[in-house]
Amino acid sequence: EADIERVHMLFDEAEKHDWANVSVHQGRGDLAMMRGDMAGAVVHFRRAVANGYNLKGADSTVVGGAPGEQQILRRVALANALGNLDDLDGESHQLRQVLAVNPGHVHARLSIGQNLRQRGKEDEA
Repeated sequence: EADIERVHMLFDEAEKHDWANVSVHQGRGDLAMMRGDMAGAVVHFRRAVANGYNLKGADSTVVGGAPGEQQILRRVALANALGNLDDLDGESHQLRQVLAVNPGHVHARLSIGQNLRQRGKEDEA
């Protein structure tokens, strides 16, 4: 618990210098998910998505990373948090955004299938 509080302090310090920092919001969202705070995760993942590059932008810090790779990860994380809050429409919207630019994204394809099944749309799943 002390380590998590230290991470929050570091995020607070980083926000003083750049309140819109995508990595800070992504990290805060990840921490919220780990603590089971889905509503908090959604807030930070939404900010990370809003402040990040678009799905076709080259925001990857990984050498050889695909354009939009990090934004795809942020949208999948947001979709997961929304799904955990039973916001199936919000989850579906985020997953469809990912699939529009990367139709083969395995996690998004699996999640959209589960989403459709939960909505009773077995034929579409």
